[in-house]
Amino acid sequence: RAALPPEVRRHLMSLDGQRFITTQPHETQEHHVNIVPTSFRRADSQFRTETFQFTATSHARTKDTLPSLLISYDVSPIQVQISLTHTPLIELLVSLCAIIGGAFTIFGVLDGILFNSGKALGKKLA
Repeated sequence: RAALPPEVRRHLMSLDGQRFITTQPHETQEHHVNIVPTSFRRADSQFRTETFQFTATSHARTKDTLPSLLISYDVSPIQVQISLTHTPLIELLVSLCAIIGGAFTIFGVLDGILFNSGKALGKKLA
């Protein structure tokens, strides 16, 4: 677990340290756990860390039965693959130039359409 980043580790142990205390008679604690297989690979490593992430939903319900604990789980058929990669600075600069160039082109086209439309409308009215 120590090889995983904190944002992944947080989902591995979402129920750790949690307390569910029954305060009313005939109260049932219900927990539904969704389990997702996860593999993690750092950019500088060829090895993958295989683990499971899970989310839990918990409810306390009062029923006309003995107090109980119900735990249900669902294992996802889809695996999450997390890969940490580093993007070179040149790719960031190229992407920024593409965005700026695309915005410049779109505004140029809109300006041309509005200018020519206004010119044509002015000729019709005159």
